[in-house]
Amino acid sequence: MIARQPLSLKQLGIIALLLLLQLFIRIHNAEVQDVFIDEGYHVTRGAIIWDFDQHPGRFANGKLLLYYWLGIFETDPLVSLPISRIVIGLFSLVNGAALYLLGRYLHSYLAGILALGIYAVLPFAFFFERMVLADPFASVFVSLTVWRSLVFIRRPAWREGAILGILLALATLAKLTMILIPFLPAVGSIIYSSDWREWRKTYLPPLVVAAVVFILFWLPIVIPAVMALNTENQFIIVNPENLQQLSESEPGEKLAEILPELTAYTTPWVMAAAGLALFYLSFHPKTRKLGLFFVCWLLLLTFLSIVAAKVVRARYLMPVSSIIALVSALALARLWYESHRLIRSGAIVAAVVWLVTFALPFAHTAVTHPDKLPLGSGEWNRYMSGKLSGEALRKAADTLNTSDPQAAHIYSTWGTCQLLYFYVDQEVTCLPVNVSMRTSLEDHFSEEIAPGDVAYVVLNGYSPLTDMRGYRWKFVAGYKRPNIDRPVEVWRVQKLFSGQLQSTEASSAARRGKLGK
Repeated sequence: MIARQPLSLKQLGIIALLLLLQLFIRIHNAEVQDVFIDEGYHVTRGAIIWDFDQHPGRFANGKLLLYYWLGIFETDPLVSLPISRIVIGLFSLVNGAALYLLGRYLHSYLAGILALGIYAVLPFAFFFERMVLADPFASVFVSLTVWRSLVFIRRPAWREGAILGILLALATLAKLTMILIPFLPAVGSIIYSSDWREWRKTYLPPLVVAAVVFILFWLPIVIPAVMALNTENQFIIVNPENLQQLSESEPGEKLAEILPELTAYTTPWVMAAAGLALFYLSFHPKTRKLGLFFVCWLLLLTFLSIVAAKVVRARYLMPVSSIIALVSALALARLWYESHRLIRSGAIVAAVVWLVTFALPFAHTAVTHPDKLPLGSGEWNRYMSGKLSGEALRKAADTLNTSDPQAAHIYSTWGTCQLLYFYVDQEVTCLPVNVSMRTSLEDHFSEEIAPGDVAYVVLNGYSPLTDMRGYRWKFVAGYKRPNIDRPVEVWRVQKLFSGQLQSTEASSAARRGKLGK
């Protein structure tokens, strides 16, 4: 951690080219991949968050800052998916720049550009940064926190504490699973401090400043959330369906299940090399403290996702890609400057082979034919199979867009509704997941549909309510989806006039009478 000389134009040009490469991989053909269901949730929430019709903590699900970021670029729903993906890709450049700064700060310019270069082409990073997800968004603030934590360790001051407090608040507001990251500056300062009394005198006051700033950022969320407890409108700060009782958690089994999926985005060799690099940093006398700091970074980043989540997904661990890129870059830079020429040559050959045979082909497939990506079966089924979106959803949307007569209103079951947002010309009303469909539709129909008007209802795994009094349901179309026996169905619903209702009931009574005879 020594002062660096100003960069030359050539060095700046290399950094700019790597950032452009990173951006290209993340935003080229942004619309080519089918929408993932979580993207529908995020974009639709971002579209309303700046309206301030209600406190955003009521629907934020621990991703408040992401929705404010997406809401800045709110646009026509039919183009909002690629726009939202592009702004996530643009924001990822901050992460690439932070990793360059970390590599240069900790070792050299070479380590910085290696960290940036590895991150730019690492599928574990760019696959998820091509989607509208909270994990890559939060990862940016975590990397900035790591950088400023190391600066703070070297130069503890109240100003640095305030900066850390802001970054820690932003990281946790971006995604609540980052809630353990605020411990990183304190843990790092303890690792690098040799005297407890000196630590209390030097580091503790700025850390208190960081804590105060952090709390101030969270108070506008926490205070109304506490006041809303035991009311009908409680805040959804975190989705309870995603949480698991710690007594029932089996992190070993979860790791065994998720590791094969992680290697599909990295290769086993890169995972092993990054692990060896971290081991080397942790035990080499010159880098032992830094290695221990990285281990703490890794543990604080992943603990909740592995232990507290009911199911671990690869995207939850996506911020680990920053650690993989940085420790690999530091190891390669040390090999370049300190090892025998033969070892250097071997490392270069291995890196080039990985780049040519895995990273670049993965990137090319991701921006052209993502359905052909060599993902694990679980990940492919989740993102590429069309089980949640795909052709069936687009056909249902086309049916709604070309319907005759035009709908007075369109309603859809939860989950499917947020996906239709990107394809349907009209506004689609989402039926709440925690209220029976019959109750919800009866309330909407009675308030919003006049006699004779036509509405359309899109069902996904639900039976039509053809026995609903006062309404005539007619099947329009159904579209099967691969790998799941739950077609997307479109139904036309017409509200009957009183005369039609009486005639219909009389006909039904007559039919029942004939059957009784």
